[in-house]
Amino acid sequence: MSRLLIECTYVFEHPEDNSGIQRVVRNIINHLDDKPRSRECIPVAILDGQVQQVNSLQPVSSVIPPKVMSKLNRLRVRLEMLQHRYWRKHASIEQRGPFTRSRNAHRALYVLAQLLSLSFRVPLKALHVLRRIETRNARAVPLEVRPDDVLVLLDSSWHSNFFQTTEALKKQGVKVVSVIYDLIPLTHPQFCDEGLVRVFESWFDWVSETADAFICISDTIAEEVRSKFKRSDLRNKQINKPWVGHFHLGCDLDLSQQPGAGDS
Repeated sequence: MSRLLIECTYVFEHPEDNSGIQRVVRNIINHLDDKPRSRECIPVAILDGQVQQVNSLQPVSSVIPPKVMSKLNRLRVRLEMLQHRYWRKHASIEQRGPFTRSRNAHRALYVLAQLLSLSFRVPLKALHVLRRIETRNARAVPLEVRPDDVLVLLDSSWHSNFFQTTEALKKQGVKVVSVIYDLIPLTHPQFCDEGLVRVFESWFDWVSETADAFICISDTIAEEVRSKFKRSDLRNKQINKPWVGHFHLGCDLDLSQQPGAGDS
């Protein structure tokens, strides 16, 4: 029988964050074993292109304080996204006139691009080493994914950079289900940070093409998603038409007894 891989990458990497989505993710993960289930549910984080089974969302004793590690993780994600945009731009430039006609010009462009990329490749390498050191303490261990598994993107995956890994899993036969909390950056961008709007728009375009199904946190959000797909379908006849459903959130506030937990 297929397993449900419940993705919680952001909460795993930022255990001190405690806004609405983090509370939902943490409570669902912490209650996976409360009742017998017909399917095995495994909490996972996608780290460095690999699916890891999460054994603990809470950090253990470490040389690096959790808040510092959280900031480093945010920096790593930004650098990964910068790297992705950088090489896409490079691919676009190398298709232009002189670089297609001259092998020497093409080679010079490549060498220059490699040299300039050191500005983010070197710090990225260091940050990846730090993360491997942090996860070596058995908070997460590698998981062998099966072709009939279902990956549930429960966490705020627009803050992560595992799109290529998810696409590779789909090619192996894994189904992808995305949880939608709201579409505020799309429907009311004036109330959101401009950077978040760009990131969320890019993520929603990607997840619209990638996910096999969507689960929203209310019937209202589900209707907004269906409406969004209908409008997109008018512009693009090839857009998939995934299943869209909803579930209801609870009201438990985890970490409520910890200092500063209500500040987010």
